[in-house]
Parts: sequence; structure tokens; C-alpha cells
Amino acid sequence: MVSRAIEKARHVAIIYIGMTALCSLLLVLVGGFGWFDAVCHAFTAMATGGYSTRSSIQSFESLPGEIVLIVFMFAAGASLAVIATHFRTGYKCFGKLFLSAAFRIYTASTLLLVSILTISLMRADKSFGEALRLAAFNGVSVLTSTGYATADFQLWPTTAMLALFMAMFVGACSGSTAGGFKQVRLLIILRLLGYNLRHFVRPKSIERIKLDNEVLPAAAISSIIAIVLLWIVTIMVGALVISFDPHLDFMS
Repeated sequence: MVSRAIEKARHVAIIYIGMTALCSLLLVLVGGFGWFDAVCHAFTAMATGGYSTRSSIQSFESLPGEIVLIVFMFAAGASLAVIATHFRTGYKCFGKLFLSAAFRIYTASTLLLVSILTISLMRADKSFGEALRLAAFNGVSVLTSTGYATADFQLWPTTAMLALFMAMFVGACSGSTAGGFKQVRLLIILRLLGYNLRHFVRPKSIERIKLDNEVLPAAAISSIIAIVLLWIVTIMVGALVISFDPHLDFMS
């Protein structure tokens, strides 16, 4: 087991370093970044840390650069652990990633968030192209807890602000560098809700909650619910404590 853990850690490192190097190269060749800016942003995109060498990514005025960062922020939010598990299969390891239920809901959540933001911004008199550009970059940045920004969220419509606020809670996949309580826990909670609704209609039915064709034990489901509740309660209590600072408004 120790040898397997070391091998898996080595594969994660190779994947992480390789993606960081590729992101740096693409930012220079496609995005028009300098090498220093490219390397710094590749580091913080893959780490979903979000620090920039400028006040905003918008300062670079580079649509190709934003697209590159969107791709690698999204990739950083995927499960590097799953890719590392199937690393020996070569490019097929990415196919294994798409078979993961957590990655599928992560992709669906990203598309849903970007769609809601785009529609909301278009209703605020933005053109489709501008709305999609702002929604894709800032939506993926928030969902993966990276923190890059090309716009002031507080000036956006209420619907967009609410969608971003909800995305902050969820985050990306387990086994990634992103924050949030993770997509896989959201998926299991949704399946648990579906199970309870079906059980309410058919009380005598017997079902088991599965994840990737594996039955989840009751103890695992209970621990997931406890973690999510603890996460939400901690944020609520923390926000309440911070609210005693008279210099902060509600959104802050």
C-alpha cells in the first residue's frame, strides 16, 4: 500500500507540473503574456489561488489568455487523484475521468452557472459575446475558488450574484486544489433527497444509494451530511462574528 501511495503521489506531481508548464507556454504563445506573468498565472491557476501580477486579469486585455486560464482553472477543479489512478493508461485516463459521476456533475454545474450568468448579464443590456466572456471567466473562477476577476460582481444583477454565492459553497471536485464542500458531496446529497422522495411515494421500496456503481454505506452518507452541515454552520457563525465590525456592509 505504501508503494502504491508513493506511485500515485508521483503521478499527481507529474500531472500537476506538466499542466502548469503547458499553461505557462500557452499563455505566452496564445495569450500574449510575458514569461514572468505567464509563469505566475500558471502557478496560481493550477493552485486555484488566484493571485495576479496585476490588479485584474482584465488589465491584460487578452481574450485568448482568458480562455487559456478558464480551461486550466476548470482542469484544476477536476480530480487529479482520479487521473493519477489511471495514469498508466495514457490519454485514456482522461476518459476515465469523464466516467466519474463527480466530474459529470462538476461539468454540468459549470455549464449551468455560466448559462445563468450569461442570461442574467444579457438582461442587464450586455451583448451575448461580452456576457458569455464575463460569465465564463468569472463563473469558473468562483466555482473553483480561484479568485480571479474581470468584473465587479457587486454591480451585477441579483440573479447573477445569488448564483455566484451558491457556487462558492459547492466548489469543484474532491482530489483537486479547489475549495468548497465539493461536487461529490452535492451529488450524494441530491441522490439522498431523490431517494427520500421516492421512498415517501413508495414506503415499501428498497433502494441503495450508489456512486460509480458502488453502494455507499450508511456511515459514509451520514459523515457527508455532517461535513456539509458543519461547513454551512461554520460560515454562518463566521459571518455573524465578522458582522460586528461596523465598517463592513452586508455583502462584505
